[in-house]
Formats: sequence, structure tokens, C-alpha cells
Amino acid sequence: MFCLLLSGCGKSVEQTGAEGSVQWANYTFTEEGILHQNNSYKGKLGYFDYQTKSYRPLCGRVNCQHDSQECPSVYLGGTNAMGRIGNKWYYLMASEKNDGIPEFRCCDLDGQNEMVIGEFPHYCSYMELFFENSCVMATRDPVFDEKTGEITDQEVSGIYRYDFDTGKEELLCPEIKGEGENYVLYGRYENLLAYEERIGKKRLLRVMDLETKTITEPFGNSDVFSGRVNDRYLVCHVFENDVYKVIEMDLDSGEEKLVLDGLDHAASICWSPELKLLTIIDDTAGELYYQTYRYLDNGTCEVVREGGSNTYFRPITIKENLIVGQYEMNGEQEKKGFELAVMNKDDFLAGKNNWTILEY
Repeated sequence: MFCLLLSGCGKSVEQTGAEGSVQWANYTFTEEGILHQNNSYKGKLGYFDYQTKSYRPLCGRVNCQHDSQECPSVYLGGTNAMGRIGNKWYYLMASEKNDGIPEFRCCDLDGQNEMVIGEFPHYCSYMELFFENSCVMATRDPVFDEKTGEITDQEVSGIYRYDFDTGKEELLCPEIKGEGENYVLYGRYENLLAYEERIGKKRLLRVMDLETKTITEPFGNSDVFSGRVNDRYLVCHVFENDVYKVIEMDLDSGEEKLVLDGLDHAASICWSPELKLLTIIDDTAGELYYQTYRYLDNGTCEVVREGGSNTYFRPITIKENLIVGQYEMNGEQEKKGFELAVMNKDDFLAGKNNWTILEY
């Protein structure tokens, strides 16, 4: 067991972090909490602890004002990827010495005792998986014009695994050159890595066994979009005949279930074994309107919340009786972005708006 000490507050919480973590967008999900690159605090890192329900800067310095590069919450806000394994944070950051080439580093849970592990000359995409002393990530590297030196509209994408023990990288999926991202990670269950591969205009689901490197194609030639893995469940959109349908697949058994069909827009997925939620957002009329569905054990969906921006709360993770999500900043999202809030699961399902904004 390890202790996480934040913001010089003198309070510690027993934590293990043995199972690793997942970074998605500007959130890192660990067993015990969420690391958040907070837009309201100029990208500084805040940590929300599920057990204590506290939200603090990622800093163990006594009397720190959290306003300079000496503060870990400020300094580590510039990482390209960050996750936790055991009693360390691992992250990708541009080198100050070697022409800005990205390199993996690690530090203690309070941001102290930084150590360089090794170079990784790539830029990460939307999700990174930290587990078994390694990081699996999709990369997207710019392509420069040989004559002008300017960045083109092409990118080179691959899927890599970086070993923190050896400092070596392994190419899991071959690099592809094209416009935009050619690989998108959906997540991992045990040794199975789920991801999207883009071939021309097709977006195909792949599942790789990380031990044998065997790849399967569960949905064949059907287009997929926006998937997530939680526990043994893979949930993603399948796009057919100009509409989306949401499919849940059990990665243990291979069983597939139709969750929702006939969607004009892709849904935001927040899935756990205890509570399965889909949020559909429609802003085509110039105003945000949302509907949140709950997928039930009997295979049906029910609307549990709907409304405009004043009641918008989009779940991003569920921990026992607590839901962490994004709330709409009353039209200020262009300036500040969506921010984090928490609320009780029963209150959320009852349609209440009594969430608590995470601030420090």
C-alpha cells in the first residue's frame, strides 16, 4: 500500500495503483481517483480522490502557491500523456536538451523526484493505457514538406507499446501515412487491446491479443465509431445506412447485444457493470439539447435525464454510488471548456441538478 499526499495538506490516503490507469482526453482514470488537466486553472493538474471526495492540485510542496513551474501541478500540466502505475506517475514530455524530442519520465505521486526513462520520438493521440510497467498508445506524427519544411495535411500513425523497465518501444501495429488519425484506441481488457483502424474511408474494429499478436475483426467490414472498453465490455457505434447503432460486446464470450438503434448522432458512452449510460447531444438548432439513456438488464433503454444547457451533466466515469462528469459552462465553453463536477448516482437518475463543481 502507498500513500498519496497532495497540496502540502498533511493528509494521506492509502492507495495501491497496482492495476494501472487510462488517460482519455485531459483525464487520467486511476483506481482511486481522477487526474484532471483543469482548463479553469490554465492547464494545472488537479486530483479528485474518490474516497475522501477532495479535489486538490497535484502538489506535495508545503505552502506552495501553485503559480510557477516549481509547482508539479503547473509543470506537469505540459505533459503529452500521463498515467499511474503503482507508486509512480509516468508521463511523456518534450526534452529541454535534445531539440524538444519527447521522452518518458516518472515521478513520485506528489510530483517530486522526477527521473528520465528514455526518448519516445512520437506524439500521442486521444487515449493512453498504462499497465504492467508499460504504456500502449496510438501515435500521430506530423509530416513535413521536404522542400518548404512546412507541416503538410498528412500524418503518420502507429500503435506502440513502451516498456518503462527497458526504455524500449515496440511497434504493435504498422505505421500508416494519411490524413488525420489512422488508429484510435478503445481500451484494454486483460490481454485484449481494442482499437479502430482507418483504411481509406473505412473505420474498422480490431481486437489484438497482446501476447500472441493475433488480430480479430469482430464486426467485419462494418464501420465503427467512438468506442470504450470497461471491464469486459466493449461498447461502440456501428454506422450503417447513414444511422448509428450502439453495440455492447462481451470480450470474454464474444456475445453482442444491440443497445440503441437509429441514432442521427453518436452518443457519449459511460459504461460500468453497475450502470450503463448513453448521452446524446443535439445542437443543430444552435442550442444544446441532450438526452441520457440508461441501458437495463432486460435489454431496453430508458431516458433518465434530458434538457438544455442549464441541466446538462455528462457522466464520464462511475465509481460505486458516485458519478463524475462534465457540466456545461452556461455558454462559456469556448473560453473555459467543460468542467468537472460530481453527484450522487441516485440523484442523477432522479433528474436532480445538485452536482458539486470541483474547485480548489
